[in-house]
Amino acid sequence: MSGIMAVVFTVAGCTGVPGKAENETVNDPLRFDPAAYTEGVINVNGKDIRYRAYEGITFVANPVESYHPQWQQMNIYVPESAYSLSNAPILFKTNIGGYMPSDPVEINAEWGAEIMRRALAEGYVAVSPGSRGWSSTAAEPAAVPRGAPPADASDYTGKAPAAIVDLKAAVRYLRHNAALIHGNGDKIITDGISAGGALSALLGASGNNPLYAPYLKEIGAVDERDDIFAAICFCPITDLEHADMSYEWLYSGFNDTRKIPAGWGVPPATMPGISDEQKAVSTALQALYPAYLNGLALTNTVNGTALTADTMGAYMEEFLKASAQKAYNAAGGQGGV
Repeated sequence: MSGIMAVVFTVAGCTGVPGKAENETVNDPLRFDPAAYTEGVINVNGKDIRYRAYEGITFVANPVESYHPQWQQMNIYVPESAYSLSNAPILFKTNIGGYMPSDPVEINAEWGAEIMRRALAEGYVAVSPGSRGWSSTAAEPAAVPRGAPPADASDYTGKAPAAIVDLKAAVRYLRHNAALIHGNGDKIITDGISAGGALSALLGASGNNPLYAPYLKEIGAVDERDDIFAAICFCPITDLEHADMSYEWLYSGFNDTRKIPAGWGVPPATMPGISDEQKAVSTALQALYPAYLNGLALTNTVNGTALTADTMGAYMEEFLKASAQKAYNAAGGQGGV
């Protein structure tokens, strides 16, 4: 189901293609060039972090013909500390929203790079890949309004499973070149929000799955493993067939005009209310979801009882409380949160 939550799971130990030794062949078209960098400094919580930036790196040998090559490129940021470790974990930050195409995020970006900067400060290699999405096209639509579809549907280049294939190709590139990057190819941790959260989950669940092999071969992905060590999946949108009723189950009743405060680089805004007709549809969708959720026959993993629409909220609340308490205790807090 769709939900407002963050999920972190480890998937190390996936069986699949054995790891390969670092390819030292100079003719390797997907060999990372460790000398092609610029230097930078960012300040995280009052501490200056020096890093090397490798930006606009194409991670496939046969990129899709496109007016926007960034969809199959990545940015890699290596902190100074990684050069002494030579085996730093890798944060793999997807920037996907709405299953649309995405560009790699730059480390100084106001939106989307917060976790990358924090990762650098903690000694991680921070990576942001681009990827194709449902609206990607082979050529830029001309003389049509922004967002309008191309004349021929066959011009779309981001149809499923393009997004996950691109991300898998990026994972393979990182593992193939991990030693040159000073990263640990067996400690790749993906992160994403919304549709990006769903794709982060899919990366964790589908490591080395042969179903993707022909698509990866078509775009010239390196012959490597694509399983990951762990996935961070924030509010993953995975159940698209029931997303509308799930959303109204969570938010029905928030129907009037309301002000949204500024945050994360987004200015304050006023959200308009909805019409009476829309309120009726919202109420109808809200009523449909409990029966669907209860029909899944989910089980509370703590005490083995049935997990239903009536008990789901309390179940999630307990996990959130436990997580907050753990973080509070780690920071030296005393007592309950």
